[in-house]
Amino acid sequence: MKQKPESLIDKLDLLSDLIVENPKEPSNYYNRGIISYALERFEDAERDFSKSIILDEKNYIAYFNRGTFYLHQKRYKEARADLLKSIKLNNKFAEAHYNLACVLVNIFNYREAVFALDCAVNLDRRFIDVAKKDQDFQKISKMKEFQEIMLKI
Repeated sequence: MKQKPESLIDKLDLLSDLIVENPKEPSNYYNRGIISYALERFEDAERDFSKSIILDEKNYIAYFNRGTFYLHQKRYKEARADLLKSIKLNNKFAEAHYNLACVLVNIFNYREAVFALDCAVNLDRRFIDVAKKDQDFQKISKMKEFQEIMLKI
């Protein structure tokens, strides 16, 4: 019996072993992508998120994480596409709406950003406080529509 992994590197190695044993299991690629991202192995993370999506095209969480990865890499076109796909697969996923709002602000699509943020807040009110502190929303913080969202109870 294997011991519990102690470090991210150990977890990465364990997941790599699991992938060798079962190369068609999308969750192993997805989880390895999460760890690779945490270790700042960005090319590996992108590859693993993509492989997970290829194996399970309905996994909205994998699209979300790859989209979030693209957002952090400032690859906004790709981030927008993946986050929209995540939302299409699960319209109730507040985090995907929120991250889509961040993408849209960064590509200067302010009206759609406010709409996406409103969707996120309607699904999960905690995004009001998150958005208030998020640097991405400084550009739209004076908009009437943004301020109305921030006043929701």
